[in-house]
Amino acid sequence: MLLDTSVLVEIDRGIDQQKMEHLISLSPHVVSSASVMEISTGFFRSGKKAIKLDEFVSPLTVIPIDQKVARKAGKIAAGLIDRGERIEINDLYIAATAILNEETVLTTNVGHFERIDELDVVDWKEI
Repeated sequence: MLLDTSVLVEIDRGIDQQKMEHLISLSPHVVSSASVMEISTGFFRSGKKAIKLDEFVSPLTVIPIDQKVARKAGKIAAGLIDRGERIEINDLYIAATAILNEETVLTTNVGHFERIDELDVVDWKEI
């Protein structure tokens, strides 16, 4: 399961123990390097220490944005643009990473991702 940045934010804010245990039981968790950039921005803007960021991210497997991910993101973007829709570039990278690695995206922003046909999406509220 690939955790979207929105889920990382929810975890950082604190979630109840039962929800955390259920999340842990779902599968190994991965994140896109796009989410690491987004969560890093939040940490640094809030004045949190880099060591806390390292502790937060280190248990996760981070999948880098490589040429395959970039090309897939471009293909997704082209399809959305052709339909008159837009999506943020980081969400494109997250979606492409999930598709290429056969991962489901867990997110609080289902609307951002549900327009991408090949992508399996799970709403954070439903777990």
